[in-house]
Order: sequence, then structure tokens, then C-alpha cells
Amino acid sequence: MRWLVGLFLVLSPRVALAYHDDWTGPDKVQHFAVAGALAAGTYGVVAIADEDLQTRLLAGLLVAGGAALGKEAIDAAGNGDPSFRDLAWDGAGIATGLLTAFAFDMLVQWISEP
Repeated sequence: MRWLVGLFLVLSPRVALAYHDDWTGPDKVQHFAVAGALAAGTYGVVAIADEDLQTRLLAGLLVAGGAALGKEAIDAAGNGDPSFRDLAWDGAGIATGLLTAFAFDMLVQWISEP
């Protein structure tokens, strides 16, 4: 994990100077929505197979976070414009998706109690 933080600190000035990326650019809603959907969807699929809450949350985080990091890595390899602001919106989407899935899960459990 420390190497990832180090890589972030080394690359952040280069990425920031690469192009102007507005915090409210048109692609930010897509980053938020797709990351949130991946996180919530993964939580839901894992909930079918595993009753452990931590496993559900971790699976959602890893799938959505991996997709977000992978997308930015592809952009950094020359196939787009890498952006840490995109990652911030991905993070917000992941948190929202997991919170929504968890709340829905708790509601279903509460309703189904005898």
C-alpha cells in the first residue's frame, strides 16, 4: 500500500499538469455512477453466497476500486487522460454504493425477521 501512496505523490504533479480536469466535468457523473453500481452490485452478489458483512463490503470495495484504478492505469498508459479527480469521484461512488447496499441489506433483514 505504501508503494501506491508513493506512486501517487510522484505522479500527481505530472498528471495534474497533463490537462485541465474540472472537478465537475461531464465524465464525473459517469465515474460516480459506474463505481457505485459496481460496488453495490458486487455487495449484492456476494450477499447471496456469504453472510459475513466484512466480506461483502470488502468484495464491493475491491471490485469497484480495482476497476477504477485499472481504468486510470489504462489512461496513464496513453489511452486517455489520467485524473486523480476521476478517482476521487470513483471513491465517492464506491462509498455511496456500499452504503446504499448495506442499508438495503439491513432493511431486508429487518423486514424478514419473525
